[in-house]
Amino acid sequence: MTVRRIAAVWAAAVFGAGVLYSRTSGHLHNAQFWAEDGAVFFKDAFITDGTTIALPFAGYLHFMPRFTAEAASLFPSASAPAIYVWAAFAVSVWAVLVVAASRLPGAPFLAAVMLMVPHTGEVLATITNVQWICAAALTAVACSPSPSGRLNRANQVVFTFAASLSGPFSVFIGPVAVARAWRFRDPFSILIASIICGAAALQFYMVLHHYAAFEGEKHALHLALTLIDRVFGTLTHGWRSETPGELMLVAAVIAILFLLLSIKEIRWYWWCFAFVFAASLASTWTKFAPGMSMHFDWPSMDDRYFFVPRLLVVWSFAMALVVASMFWRAISALCLGVCLLAGLYTHDHDWWNKRPLEPMSWRAEAMRLDQGQSVSIPINPPPYTVTIQR
Repeated sequence: MTVRRIAAVWAAAVFGAGVLYSRTSGHLHNAQFWAEDGAVFFKDAFITDGTTIALPFAGYLHFMPRFTAEAASLFPSASAPAIYVWAAFAVSVWAVLVVAASRLPGAPFLAAVMLMVPHTGEVLATITNVQWICAAALTAVACSPSPSGRLNRANQVVFTFAASLSGPFSVFIGPVAVARAWRFRDPFSILIASIICGAAALQFYMVLHHYAAFEGEKHALHLALTLIDRVFGTLTHGWRSETPGELMLVAAVIAILFLLLSIKEIRWYWWCFAFVFAASLASTWTKFAPGMSMHFDWPSMDDRYFFVPRLLVVWSFAMALVVASMFWRAISALCLGVCLLAGLYTHDHDWWNKRPLEPMSWRAEAMRLDQGQSVSIPINPPPYTVTIQR
């Protein structure tokens, strides 16, 4: 890479770190466990003899959270929440750096906007949910041409390995990596495809043997329409689409998104993004349709499921803004501005700042744990607890 490109890559990473800090500063300076951070990963690392890296949870492997838990177990338990939160911060910035250093059209710009997507913050500053950020970066790796430079390639290989084994996303990113290997037919593309597909096979095996379906209400069409609206409604006006004007705005953005196919320079990436977008929502539909079809009706419920689809929409417009003609640049700039800004502070909901957590008394109880006592420590969100019997 040229000096100018290296500067752009690192500027994007620094900007991404600043955006992440802006959205989560309260969590970084008041570090606390979130859900499976403590109830699963910390607890398993604390009570298990040997490594927990290969231990599945929720039907698949979690390499990055497990690795973080193993590393944190070397230190006093009182410091674990801070280690987890700052590890999530570091991994998120690493993902931004990987995207910036890729050969996507306008990669530094795409990396810079990566963490600006309207979102409740559920995937930010928590090692449990960092897999969603890594999935987006893994999509960029899977569809872009091989990078130049040994250090850049080594970084991409290490990230691909860790991200592919953190969550089930490699299952539907794998076909994109295979298509890249077939399109470019160079050894490095084949290596990346092999890593992702190998991890995908392992994760798919785990899902088949550990997945448990939900039971409850079944309204398949309602769920499908809700999933689509949770992506585009939040991006265009910050809420569920209820009025004719909101529905027209959503329809206009979707129509323009499809018209981007006319731009030859981004057509390959558009199809890759579209595949991962569809596979992501289809996997969510498959998971919840058997019995929790109303689960996503509230506009901020489990917002992690929509981070990747929203980001892929934003990236499509950002890419067109960089490489297209002046006409499409103007249209893409308008759509990008709408997607990043219009929904941030609408309907009295803050889509930028991550909501502060309730203060929990972890430190004193963790000291008792290190002294060999049994504990049951409340963590966020209630009623999660870390319960360890000694």
